[in-house]
Order: sequence, then structure tokens, then C-alpha cells
Amino acid sequence: METVHFTQQTFRSLMECFSRPGNQQRLEPSQEITGLYSATVSACLTLLDGEVSFYVANECPVIQSEIRAWTGAKLVSVDLADFIIISADCSEQQAQHALQHSKVGNLIDPQLSATILYEITDHIGNVVHLQGPGIQHTKAVQLNVPEQWLQLREMKNNEFPLGIDVLLINSNSDIIALPRTTKIQEVKQSWHT
Repeated sequence: METVHFTQQTFRSLMECFSRPGNQQRLEPSQEITGLYSATVSACLTLLDGEVSFYVANECPVIQSEIRAWTGAKLVSVDLADFIIISADCSEQQAQHALQHSKVGNLIDPQLSATILYEITDHIGNVVHLQGPGIQHTKAVQLNVPEQWLQLREMKNNEFPLGIDVLLINSNSDIIALPRTTKIQEVKQSWHT
């Protein structure tokens, strides 16, 4: 697929996810970067360029150098990063550290916040109920992320318009967005198979 067409298609899918939180979209695979899902690479190639910065939560040198080479984005510390990539092989501590230290913008420029690209596994997770713009009433979805991570996300987003946006990506190239405006109303444990 032609690069411009691919990037436009990926961007439309990402915007659809952010405008309808909890709805799933599938990204087409693009380039391969060892240690990342193909959909994560597609999102990086679409969202990152020489004007933005990024941080890789496990600080893997291969991932860092490949993203720099493909996108031209600047590698920075977690507290300065526009985009934070949490790969599937990150520990829970690395994921929590990345979220704790992510920037939330300021009242003059709330857009100067971080977007988290968080790779999740394909196992059944907890049922969460989402509410906010783009959701008619509430939306129930299953998310395989630790409950304490979801609580930390809520704390980062408690002073709107400040906050972070999260893109959850699985190995099947399915993506779900949790914009800062989306509230998680409750978490119910589900049965794991």
C-alpha cells in the first residue's frame, strides 16, 4: 500500500477510535519493529514525526533507534515525551512509572500532554463501564489492564482539560482509545479462561 494512503487510512481509524471511546478498530500492519506489535508501529508511523518527542517505557535500544529512524521523532525522558510507548513486554512497574511521570499539559496549553500507546495482551480482562463525549449513555468493554493502572489514569485526568490520552493496542492489531474526557464508572472482575 502506498505510504500516503496507508498513513491517511491509519489516521482515520485512530480518529474514529478517539471520537467513539471504547469502540474497536483494526489497524493495517506496516513496517516491523522487533519488540512492538505491528499496529503499534502503524500508529507510530502515523502520529510521530520530527516535531514531536517520544519515550519507550522499557528503554529498549532497538525500539528507540528504529522509531527515531522511521519517524524522525526525538527521544526524551518520560516527563517530556509527547508519546509514551508501553510495549507488551514491559513490567507492571515500568508501565506505572510511565503513567505516573507522563505530562498532562497546563491550563494555557492543555494539548501539551502525553498520549500513551499501551500494548495489551489478548486475554479477557475486567469489564469497565465508560462514560463521556462520544458515548451515548455508557459503554461496557473488556480491558486487560491492571485496575491500579486504570485508577492512576483517572487521577492523571481529574483536572480537565489537563490529562492524558491512551490508545490500547493488542497483538491482533485491534485498538481502543481512552481519551482524557472518558470516565471509567466501575470495574467488574470477569472470569478468566
